[in-house]
Amino acid sequence: YGDMEELIKLQTSRVQQYLDKIKQSDQCEGKCEHEQFCALNLDSGKFGCVPCSECRPGFREVSPCTKARDVRCDDINECVLGIVRCPPPTTCVNTLGGALCVEGFTPCKKTEYFDIAAEKCRTCTKCNSPADIARPCTE
Repeated sequence: YGDMEELIKLQTSRVQQYLDKIKQSDQCEGKCEHEQFCALNLDSGKFGCVPCSECRPGFREVSPCTKARDVRCDDINECVLGIVRCPPPTTCVNTLGGALCVEGFTPCKKTEYFDIAAEKCRTCTKCNSPADIARPCTE
């Protein structure tokens, strides 16, 4: 389940990077209304107005929807903010969109992320090419 979230996040990031490279603000000629942004329809290859997204539960808005791009959301660290409190001897572990209480867990280093499926810390990576898989990290 965690790997699927990572893949979705990576693909979403790639699409957003592609859209950011295109000067979208002129493509819809000011036709987008409030709560809409101009985006490229990958199937038709044409630009059109699309309803703005909302951040999913467990995420916060870092930049609002504008006529040129959709809202941008980041994961909330429920452990750091005290939203999730785990009883001893468990430790709160932040996940994408939530948190887990894990027994016998040593928190990951800043250069690592917690792999839910493997139930252990793994080293973060950076994408050096489009084929690389990005591993999420919390700061």
